[in-house]
Amino acid sequence: MTTAASVLRAVNAGDFEAVPRQLSLWVKAGGRTLPGLIRRRAAEAALFTGDAPASAEGLLRPPVEAPRGKAAHTSTTTLAAIVSALAAAASSLASGVRDLAGALPAARPSLIAAVIVAAAAAWIIRERWLKSRDEGI
Repeated sequence: MTTAASVLRAVNAGDFEAVPRQLSLWVKAGGRTLPGLIRRRAAEAALFTGDAPASAEGLLRPPVEAPRGKAAHTSTTTLAAIVSALAAAASSLASGVRDLAGALPAARPSLIAAVIVAAAAAWIIRERWLKSRDEGI
């Protein structure tokens, strides 16, 4: 039975030739041998023995693929979500204004607060949209 300590024992004993062999035993996860772990352990063994190229970074980490699809600021789905949220907010605000209109003198502070909240929500939505457009998020 091989344990993680077997690699450390080989290093501590000075048996550096056994280290790559011990590393190659650690290629399973969930009872399955994973090709990614095989590549990683081979790269680690190459780094350990000094056989790795000058830039071994690419051996350990697969290249990052460019994101697929449209940027959020050009997505019609994002636009539809924003329009839907604004419509819901406007509907809710209109309902609240109608309710407050009947008792306008008594509800004036509440009406002002509702307008301020609606303006703040619109500002936050605008800022988020600008950020997503500028940063491509």
